Amino acid sequence: MAGTMKLYEIPAAYEALWQQVETEAVDGEIDAELNEQLAAIEDEFHTKAENLVKVVRSLEASAATCKEEAKRLTERARTTANKVSWLKGYLFDQMQAIGCDRVNSDLFAITLAKKPPRCHIVDEDLISDVYFAAQDPKLLKADVLKALKAGDDVLGAELVTGEQTLRIK
Repeated sequence: MAGTMKLYEIPAAYEALWQQVETEAVDGEIDAELNEQLAAIEDEFHTKAENLVKVVRSLEASAATCKEEAKRLTERARTTANKVSWLKGYLFDQMQAIGCDRVNSDLFAITLAKKPPRCHIVDEDLISDVYFAAQDPKLLKADVLKALKAGDDVLGAELVTGEQTLRIK
């Protein structure tokens, strides 16, 4: 029985073997062969669980490497974007300095153009309500959880304790 099962098959096989032990046990004594089978199933489960955690650790390491690489690339993108911004500003300043509003080439058309009009709010309190959007109330679940943990009664909410969780150290 043991040695060829998949991890998800082991609990059912273990349970079936325990039922067999309960029906065949004489005076609380477990047959040596059944005892060996139980031990073999337990050993196989422990081996498979350990191997699965090895895969989990490998994937966690891979995820951490990806996060670090993303962080490095984000920093590189930020640096490159800053360089682009500086170069554009430099070109803009130089074109303004010599009074040039247009440069044409086979590859690019570079122009200095006026920015489109934009709205600048001087005093928001003076603006009519017509220009404000009504917003729906938003439930702040973190605040509800905090209140429930503090022992407060919150009508329409309850504190739910979770089941067991897998923790790997």
